Amino acid sequence: MAIVSPFRGIHFDLSRVPDLSQVVSPPYDVISPEEQTGLHRRHPRNIVWIDFGLEKEGDGPTVDKYTRAADYFRQWQSEGTLVRDTVPSLYYYEQEFSLPGRGVFVRKGFLGALRLSDFGEGKVFRHEKTHSRPKEDRLSLMRATEANMSPIFGLYSDPRD
Repeated sequence: MAIVSPFRGIHFDLSRVPDLSQVVSPPYDVISPEEQTGLHRRHPRNIVWIDFGLEKEGDGPTVDKYTRAADYFRQWQSEGTLVRDTVPSLYYYEQEFSLPGRGVFVRKGFLGALRLSDFGEGKVFRHEKTHSRPKEDRLSLMRATEANMSPIFGLYSDPRD
């Protein structure tokens, strides 16, 4: 059985950012270059500044989108835009979306810490083939920020639903 545990999440402080629609973004891997630019313009604290930063002319081994992401992450925490919960929690969320011609849907889920297990143990199954470049990108971001900006989306069977 997979082991899921509460963790101390970091999130936007609603007293500083009352309209979350201005600072949230889709997952980095579905954002077009035009959307990426638009999200950067939408709000100076949109999470895309950390999760999917823009490459700039002059980027090199010591300064790049990952080091900038780490700087923004630290700055937003120090100024109180992002806050860490004091108590470990599981985080419930809902995503509302529409599909043309099919209507509006609500997907419900939660965020938690998943204990890693050896591949093949049968506790967690991968659902897609991942490519090296996105894995390297996410690993570089995790190393720079010392945080996971891209939680893994998982599905589980609930016979009651």
